Amino acid sequence: MKKLVLTTAVLAALAAISVSAADAKLESFTEEVKLAGGKSFKIDMVAIPGGKVTIGAAEGEKGRGKLDLEPAEVEVKPFYMSKTEVTWSQYEPWVWDSSLKVQLTKEVLKKENVDGICRPSSPYGTIARGLGDGRNYPALGMSPFSAEKYCEWLTKQTGKKFRLPTEEEWEYAARAGSTTPYFWGESADDAEEYAWFEDNSDFTTHLVGKKKPNAFGLYDMAGNVGEWVQFRTKDQQWGILRGGHWESTAEGLRSASRDEETAKWNDIDPNRPKSIWWLASANWTGIRLVCEGDAK
Repeated sequence: MKKLVLTTAVLAALAAISVSAADAKLESFTEEVKLAGGKSFKIDMVAIPGGKVTIGAAEGEKGRGKLDLEPAEVEVKPFYMSKTEVTWSQYEPWVWDSSLKVQLTKEVLKKENVDGICRPSSPYGTIARGLGDGRNYPALGMSPFSAEKYCEWLTKQTGKKFRLPTEEEWEYAARAGSTTPYFWGESADDAEEYAWFEDNSDFTTHLVGKKKPNAFGLYDMAGNVGEWVQFRTKDQQWGILRGGHWESTAEGLRSASRDEETAKWNDIDPNRPKSIWWLASANWTGIRLVCEGDAK
């Protein structure tokens, strides 16, 4: 197995980032979420220091897609990010919380013609849809609305502000000081060491944390399931996934790669109106959490 080799530029970037981490006094932590009945689950949160990064795909980058952002330097404040994608053990307690009541937004009410207050609907068939359904497999198939409401539920359970990452935070964390198309280097040659994708996934999800992490210690930032990020504008209709997934090509694992939700992702839902919680035709959507920098 090849070792992770960091270039001089990456080492310099990480050195600057380390100074920022020290200044911010961030320390990784594990959040234990206690539930009714004495049950609980844990979420490992990694301290991500603040810094500057150029996000987006450079002109001429191999695999550059029409949805990729134009290159832009942005500054990101320190924050915490979950070490892995949200797993079924962390997500199912929200799905089956019978006491949960959700106030829907005007945009959702208008778009979907549903009642003003409801709770998450049951998933289609088995919750994992025939893919990895163990406790430490990534949760999948949720809509961006569902992902946001899960974060709100988690915030109420813990008293800490959990949310989806912004696109800038996500790409900053994925790159982890790298400036190459992939966080491990220039080409996709070593992709199988870091990601589950079409070449090695056997067209299913896999246990989180089994591939090599990036330089920040984050696992599965490429592949396994895609990860929802926050909407960039108030009038944005469709969600954006980052990181590629188990059906992606190697080029879909680039740090700048983006995938946009479409109506087809829910076209086989037989319900009228269609579910606002689950995407029946998208078995690759997932969640990675962010917690505010002063959360610990």
